[in-house]
Amino acid sequence: MKRYSISNAYPNPAKNTTRIDYTLPDGVNNGVIVFYDLQGNEIKRFKVDKTFDHLLVSTADLSSGTYYFQLQTALQNSEGKKIVVIK
Repeated sequence: MKRYSISNAYPNPAKNTTRIDYTLPDGVNNGVIVFYDLQGNEIKRFKVDKTFDHLLVSTADLSSGTYYFQLQTALQNSEGKKIVVIK
């Protein structure tokens, strides 16, 4: 069984956009990448599928600060990754 994966965001710190590479597990065709603030509040949610292997995220509507993101699927969730947004 092919395991899921999610990369660190790059560039990180991010000023305008950042890229996150991901792989969905076998048998799973879609999932979401969810961003959280430091208090654990959900900030953004992006639907992802096997059409692509990466997500480009605009940081235009995020305040400067530190965020965490995670790949979530019906089968499992990835570990949390950290991103720093600068303006």
